[in-house]
Amino acid sequence: MSRPRWIVPLALASLIGCGGGVKEVEVGRLSVERVHASLLLMPEAASVLTASPGRDAEEAIRVDTLAPSKRRDLDTSPLPCWDVGVGAQVEVDLGTPPPGCTLRIAAGFGAAAFEAEGTGLVRFRVELDGRTAFEAVRPYGPAVAMEERTWVRPSAEGSPIGELAMDGARTLRLTTEALEGDGQPPAAFGLLELVVREERPHLEASPQAPHVVFVVIDTLRADRVGHLGHPGELTPRLDALAARGVAHESAWTASPWTWPSTASLLTGLDPQQHGVLSYESCYLAQALDTLPERLRAAGWDTAAFSSNPLVQPDKQFDQGFGSFRSYAWAPGGEVAGDAAGWIREQASAGPGRWFAYVHLTDPHEYVPSPAFRDRIEGPYLGSAGRDELYGLLAKRLQGLAVDEERLTELLANQESAYDATVAEADAALGLLVDTVAELGLTDRTLFVVTSDHGEEFLEHGLLYHGSQLHEELVRAPLVLAGPSVPAGVREARPVENRMAFDQVLAATGLAEGPPPEPRASAPRFFTTSLGVVRRPGAPTSVNREVHGVRTARGELFVWAPARGDEAEWTVLYDLATDPGATAPVAEPDAERVDALKDLLARWIAAGLEVRPAGVGGGAATRSALDAMGYTK
Repeated sequence: MSRPRWIVPLALASLIGCGGGVKEVEVGRLSVERVHASLLLMPEAASVLTASPGRDAEEAIRVDTLAPSKRRDLDTSPLPCWDVGVGAQVEVDLGTPPPGCTLRIAAGFGAAAFEAEGTGLVRFRVELDGRTAFEAVRPYGPAVAMEERTWVRPSAEGSPIGELAMDGARTLRLTTEALEGDGQPPAAFGLLELVVREERPHLEASPQAPHVVFVVIDTLRADRVGHLGHPGELTPRLDALAARGVAHESAWTASPWTWPSTASLLTGLDPQQHGVLSYESCYLAQALDTLPERLRAAGWDTAAFSSNPLVQPDKQFDQGFGSFRSYAWAPGGEVAGDAAGWIREQASAGPGRWFAYVHLTDPHEYVPSPAFRDRIEGPYLGSAGRDELYGLLAKRLQGLAVDEERLTELLANQESAYDATVAEADAALGLLVDTVAELGLTDRTLFVVTSDHGEEFLEHGLLYHGSQLHEELVRAPLVLAGPSVPAGVREARPVENRMAFDQVLAATGLAEGPPPEPRASAPRFFTTSLGVVRRPGAPTSVNREVHGVRTARGELFVWAPARGDEAEWTVLYDLATDPGATAPVAEPDAERVDALKDLLARWIAAGLEVRPAGVGGGAATRSALDAMGYTK
């Protein structure tokens, strides 16, 4: 899909186009995956031979994002789909697919199929040129075991799981046939992509086209970083990188939680554009152009090492990666150690370019390894300490009496445990820096370090992250260091850390022309589907869609669209007089509130215009925009 060109800081502007004139040396070959066509994006290309009972021709194919359940240990990820219902048959003229093309597909039900009364069996069939290439019989109804509430994917010899060899087929027919029962559950075919794999040159690295180490330290608050003002020596390795590169003092994440923010880092798009907004829309659409895809196509080998269970291949975050190693909250030393091992293997194989994405999660869990526990204030309580702290806060939010002294004691203990894990993640970063130095690759390696979001410790009445849009949650470090990056630059102008996408393209010579300058006057937008709305004297409202903007006039404005019986909510802070956003403006000017809501609505509507078809999320916001006339 086409993507807007985002700004790149002045310090990197001189790098644009620096690869021109440098002779590129081929050192091997890389397999590069390309989506030749996404059928999902063109339901109008399908001929409806038989519509599901109760559906007319216009709604015979519903483009949606569905998930069989929320069991993360099973194949239940939300996938963009054609929901055709039961008793349907549709056919697509595929034209002439390229040689070696495969069809990526999954079949199954949305979760509603297992919630309504009634049971049944449905046969899903996929035919290519009249030949049955895949079929599966799946049950629906509340009695179906959780282990059976999954997607089913083809597994054919010679093709990756979930893909079917096309063998030159020009016609695709999809059928759902009721074998038992008469229900009408959401029966769907997911993904529906024609995939081609091509060989491209693996090119030699140079200062003009360097290796890249892209590190995301999950849940790292900006105010815990030494070069951003923290006095506690928690991040000496990150601070050393900042001293020899560009350190952004005012970098902002797209969202206060992982899925939207990490998708923005990998695509350069804001969440309204890429659509990875909630559990119901957490699939990174293949139509998006990711940073590893851009680099791999241009001659970089690529690998990911992610310790966050949300950033995984089953959510399509592996696009463009030649390999993707998954962990679940593993210590940073283990993850960085594996990444360092991969870097050593690459170096021993030759001078080919490589890109390593390393997602560390130590600060997310507050569970430091033994070597870092002496930093904790008081005893090491493990996860039990956080559970007890959360329990006390939950009682407080319900208006119940709590032991405030114990809450304060636990808060200090957990904050120091968090700080210990920040130090542990920094040490893991140091392992990567040292590995590159030992291999003699420092002058040919670009480091990018940032965070997906921060963490709150009751600054605004809550704990954890995802629920609010205050600075402790959406301000992040952003450091770049490497060849041609100016040393010791402190960039004060506000930027969004998703711009790291374009900063990497600039530093590797892949950017498309000179970028505009960053503007301090530009508004900074934020969004979350996990928002919490707290009104005095009213019940706390959770999992709300909440959007916010920080303006050049020194305002923080937050808007939650109406949801069902819950009313719309807005709040305005004057950061010029209240930099910590501790007291909302008591009687904000109504015209200014309308203007800020209009600003947010136009930002969201602009994102919807480029969001890939079939990517869901934002139902309450869409309804609000419809009512306001932005999406008509």
